[in-house]
Amino acid sequence: MAKKKEIEENIKNIPNALTLFRFLATFVMAYLILEDFPTATILIFYISAALTDKLDGTWARTFHRVTKFGAKFDIVADRVFFGTTVLCLIVYNLFINLSGKPLVLSLFLIMTREMVTLPAVLVKGIKIPEARFIGKITTLLQGIAIALIILKWQYVIYFAIATGIIGIFSGRQYFNDIVEMK
Repeated sequence: MAKKKEIEENIKNIPNALTLFRFLATFVMAYLILEDFPTATILIFYISAALTDKLDGTWARTFHRVTKFGAKFDIVADRVFFGTTVLCLIVYNLFINLSGKPLVLSLFLIMTREMVTLPAVLVKGIKIPEARFIGKITTLLQGIAIALIILKWQYVIYFAIATGIIGIFSGRQYFNDIVEMK
């Protein structure tokens, strides 16, 4: 039986550089939040970094630079960037600002997909399934909800609830995909 020859991917491309920027921006974002920078500074940096999630995929598809590495790195960078941002907002609102128990509930609701999928990731290891439309919608809603929290919008809980509900469905789909992978 002849072995299938693997085609080597060129991972040195602009979409992967954008994803790397988002991954590294995690550390700057954490610093800005925990050091209590002005809301406008945090929001501008957050939006700039979050927009790379849309730009990297669009660029990769438009200019035929889609790679297996890039697809997986994008998901990892999303989870690290959004997860760390949420964790820092929780820490800030509970321990630094001392005003944020309702915001913390919103932050947990926003991350329901990650909470639903965590058991499958821990059991199955780090295999990452293909991105699905509902996952992209969940990531978009999470991104908007985090921006609304940074802005301290008083009705964010309602948006967080909607994000949480969609996140549960997305997480269930993602969980099933992980479990079915062999």
